[in-house]
Amino acid sequence: MPKISFIIPVYNVASYLPKCLDSVLAQTFADTEVICINDGSTDDSGKILQNYAVKDKRIKVINQSNQGISAARNAGLKIVQSDYVMFVDSDDYIAPNMAEKLYKTMIEENPDVVVCSAECVNQLPKDASPDVIEWQSWLQPWFDEYVKPTGIYEVPKTIKDEFVSVVWNKLYKASIIKEYKIEFPLGLIEEDEYWLWAYMLHCKKYAFINERLYYYIQRSGSIMTTRNGNEKVLDILEIERRIYKLAKKYADINDYQEILADWYIKTVGEILEYRKPKDMTALLNKFEDYMQNYNSSVKLREFYEKLQNAK
Repeated sequence: MPKISFIIPVYNVASYLPKCLDSVLAQTFADTEVICINDGSTDDSGKILQNYAVKDKRIKVINQSNQGISAARNAGLKIVQSDYVMFVDSDDYIAPNMAEKLYKTMIEENPDVVVCSAECVNQLPKDASPDVIEWQSWLQPWFDEYVKPTGIYEVPKTIKDEFVSVVWNKLYKASIIKEYKIEFPLGLIEEDEYWLWAYMLHCKKYAFINERLYYYIQRSGSIMTTRNGNEKVLDILEIERRIYKLAKKYADINDYQEILADWYIKTVGEILEYRKPKDMTALLNKFEDYMQNYNSSVKLREFYEKLQNAK
């Protein structure tokens, strides 16, 4: 059996896919399988995957109708045969020694997850919209906020304060994923945040490697550049609700209630400032449901009343 499974969801990225695959196949740690999920691509992505699969038997290709990134990743997780899992987005690429470094740390230190730094590679067109350009300007600083010295750390209850809410700069234990049947939520944006909580709630310690081993491509048309201001923006509040349910199921909710209330308030504030929701009434309805049926923190009620008064 391979030691590491790479899971790569693919959708209409023909111009980026070869570099991504080349970087994964050229890893100095070669005991891997590469699970590529062609999520109904209409460009040449499918042909590229098949050509690579013929050349390298480590590649396994799953073809499915377009169902979204969560369904694609879930399909990959179902056939994982290795002890460890890494996610790579098909328009990104990784350093040649990323798998080796993360795997070595995992074996030597036995943390529940290994995390590395990431570098943003700006490939936005010169005529990109102001919103996208603004997003590009804060993304690398956002990644760097979570950088710390290489070492072993306890996983705090303030999980969001500790990790960038992406799944692709980390090495995970397949045993944890399988034991708790951890999957990505279908049909929602911010799926990485939910999955990380679902995984990290079962972890005690993590390793951080202060090296930029993952290269995130900033381009027009990527998922992260198209989420602001669209009709899916309130999915973020559904993700927060589901995270509360996870914490209640797997931990003492009293340890998380105020932490999650603070993050809910911060999330709503960010939605209003940056995401530009089109339906304020829908936002308030979701907020009220969260207070009444899930988190009863007093600070939520106070913030909710301020929003109502400002409406």
